[in-house]
Amino acid sequence: IGGTIDIFTQKGRGTTFKIKLPLTLAIISALIVRAGGEGSQEVFAIPQSGVVELVRVSEANKELIESIHGASVFRLRDKLLPLVPLGCLLALGTKERAEESSFSIVVIKVGEMQFGLVVDEIFDMQEIVVKPVGRLLRDADLYAGTTILGNGQVILILDSARVAAQAFSQSSDLQGSLEAKNDSRAVEADRTTLLLFRTGGGNKAVVPLPLVARLEEFAPAAIEHVDRQLLVQYRGALLPLIKADPGLDLSAARASSVPAIIFSDGKRAMGLLVEEILDIVDENLQIQTQGQSPGVLGVAIAAGHACGVIDTYHFIRQAYPDWFKVKPAAQSRPGARILLVEDSPFFRHLLQPILESKGYALSIAEDGAQAYEYLQSNPVPDLILSDIEMPVMNGFELAEKVREHPALKNVPMVALTSLDTPADRMRAKRSGFDDFLVKFNRDALAAVLQKHLHSTTEVEAQAA
Repeated sequence: IGGTIDIFTQKGRGTTFKIKLPLTLAIISALIVRAGGEGSQEVFAIPQSGVVELVRVSEANKELIESIHGASVFRLRDKLLPLVPLGCLLALGTKERAEESSFSIVVIKVGEMQFGLVVDEIFDMQEIVVKPVGRLLRDADLYAGTTILGNGQVILILDSARVAAQAFSQSSDLQGSLEAKNDSRAVEADRTTLLLFRTGGGNKAVVPLPLVARLEEFAPAAIEHVDRQLLVQYRGALLPLIKADPGLDLSAARASSVPAIIFSDGKRAMGLLVEEILDIVDENLQIQTQGQSPGVLGVAIAAGHACGVIDTYHFIRQAYPDWFKVKPAAQSRPGARILLVEDSPFFRHLLQPILESKGYALSIAEDGAQAYEYLQSNPVPDLILSDIEMPVMNGFELAEKVREHPALKNVPMVALTSLDTPADRMRAKRSGFDDFLVKFNRDALAAVLQKHLHSTTEVEAQAA
């Protein structure tokens, strides 16, 4: 069927099989859009994996469109985004959309490059079955496949990488100019993409965007009160809802819909009800004061305003008290360097603001191999916090290599994993882990960090 099977074997340890199916046999989430001008029925699907965000251009923000080397670009949060009119690219007979009073932009990321695909209309996100293109379209390399919508309409699925390649194949001057202009505005410090919103009563808050699964709007009449819970019927199941601000009024006459931020780890989901979604911003997130209210890690500056940094963990725990199987424990001690090794973006971005709000200097690796490479070329951290199940090099293998390295063998290592069998715990100990925690016991983690980092500080003080 055109797939591949990779086999990795280590004597005495076992074998890993990785099976990859071609896109033409997959079920994917895709954004459905229309292009081709007024009255056109030309509808296309764009795989969600490459979609970063959606932008509406109107008279109010049209001045953000500029021209470089004859090409239109859009200034999106101080970064220049090249625009690709989908109708023009596909020769559908449409004019440059920048001439229109309003249009929509689908921001797409391919590798390190981002561009804006200009379309006439954006419909919704759908789960689609990808089918191969027919023989007649085999040479049309802008398409990754076809699909059939629920209404029976057959549409083409765009290949984002090939769209970008064709749109910019002759635009090296444009790319050079964009890189130069964007680099001149780049901030040296690491920046975090944040969702900016109002919680209620005019208070502004932010949450790391990678934690957000999607944004939704619910009619107040659809939100039900059952057993002191707020619930809404969502995608064939009941979705728990929590107010970001307890005073948020869902029955306000002016509120035809209530925005909700959906958090999900793939198994469970919950919605955080807010007053208004404002923007997506890139900021050097620095928590300057600790939070005084439950659900707020602290206060930071975002988009020129003082904003609360939402403690996602707090709200998730309200919706599902057993999501992380939390039990009380001691507080941890700040001021140390931690290397977090975690392949799941959800847990990385869940842990990052929590650890950084306690004053830890945090470095992040996405698998064991990346972590080991980091350890060989950077200062030795005070503690390594690692997942077990990871691609390339798992946590057991990382622990063994760390313990074999003369300069690293005494670094405390804590396993933070969803595995929880006696065999897993025994293997973790044999591999070199000092402690074993099941995701995500926040208070137990705090106690373990205090235990190891406190002792590390004492050793350093005695050595001095």
